[in-house]
Amino acid sequence: MPSPPRDTASVLSSQVTLEYGNAEGFRHLAHSFVSRTLAFECEYDRLGRPDQDEHAWKMLKKHNHLCVYKRKTQQSSKLDPSRIGVSSKKPPMVICVGSVEGTVEDILDGIHAKTRSEMGATMTFMNRNPLDCDVLAMLDSGSTKDTFRQLSIKYLLAETFGDTRVVNDRDVCCLESMGFGHDLKGKRYGYYLLRSVDVPECSPLPEDSGVVRASVTMCCIYRQVQGAVKVYSKAMIDLGGSLPAFMAYNAATELLLSNTDAMTSATAKRLTILALQRVQTRKPQEPEDLTSTSESELHLSSSRYAKLCNFRSTKSLSNLPSSLTSGESLTASQRMPVQPCSVCGKKPKMAKLVRSTHRNCGVCNQCVCANCGVKQKLYARSEPVLLACCKVCILIAKKLKVDPRDSFPMLP
Repeated sequence: MPSPPRDTASVLSSQVTLEYGNAEGFRHLAHSFVSRTLAFECEYDRLGRPDQDEHAWKMLKKHNHLCVYKRKTQQSSKLDPSRIGVSSKKPPMVICVGSVEGTVEDILDGIHAKTRSEMGATMTFMNRNPLDCDVLAMLDSGSTKDTFRQLSIKYLLAETFGDTRVVNDRDVCCLESMGFGHDLKGKRYGYYLLRSVDVPECSPLPEDSGVVRASVTMCCIYRQVQGAVKVYSKAMIDLGGSLPAFMAYNAATELLLSNTDAMTSATAKRLTILALQRVQTRKPQEPEDLTSTSESELHLSSSRYAKLCNFRSTKSLSNLPSSLTSGESLTASQRMPVQPCSVCGKKPKMAKLVRSTHRNCGVCNQCVCANCGVKQKLYARSEPVLLACCKVCILIAKKLKVDPRDSFPMLP
């Protein structure tokens, strides 16, 4: 891991090597948290997923079909424990219920990261802007039975948690668990867990480092329904230091609502895969493996406080193929004749007078009008790149079968 500034000691010099007993302990910890949350989710689902009692719960934020609540100070003795899940004496806790469009696989694929490079690229794409991060240990990986299964220990250093910016940076050392399972009724569900853990090789930094160790607990249960995912999740965050409670609530709220960001990330990964496939189809002689994301290719900064994002290489976006850049106009000779939209067949308005043209789809390179094109961010080695994509490519990308064990998709 990169050495921190201000003459502070490094968190660790290499990845954590866990003994068998410790690894089993982390597996048991993850299983117990997921099982406990699943029990409350099953009871909540059995009750018909009712609205939260307004006398007991206060809505903090609503985003599309997701609602985040916190418990009110005055508590009723008749509250349904299936809506709570934790004791009121614990740190500030929020719950999130509702649904998001897409699939459970989309959510897990959007946040899946196997290496430091992938973790940095994913978090940067989701606007979390980490100062540093690392995958300290990989306890379990995907299998043929469950390709999304992963149990790992990760480290994160950031200026903000959600929309909460504090004076001192915060870092966390978390156990991350994700995958699929079946409840007692045989129904399939997806899960995602973040739980702060203590690892000797990743102890908190000294007080004079300007970094405060935070504590995070979040567990999400996902159920697939037609065209959408039912979400039941809860989170508790202790930012450390003497901070008002509302800052912890804000951080937990944004963390729970990141399910929508995960969907966007999954779409970007699929579009990136499709773009790479189209480029290699048009240019079979291309010698460079565009899907490779080794540590050497994604030049990670050696400083946590680098002025530029740690996860951006020095490679310029100007090196992208012309078919993978948006807004790049064609030469006058190439604009003849005016091409109609490849989706709806319409030609540009006033094409005969001012020779206006449609832009090209950043994935398939076909002409697309403003009504049939949508701007989408795709993964790139330097930073996410915004491209105009036709609706056909977006539909094709959503139907792509992905395996998170494969190489991380990345434009050059």
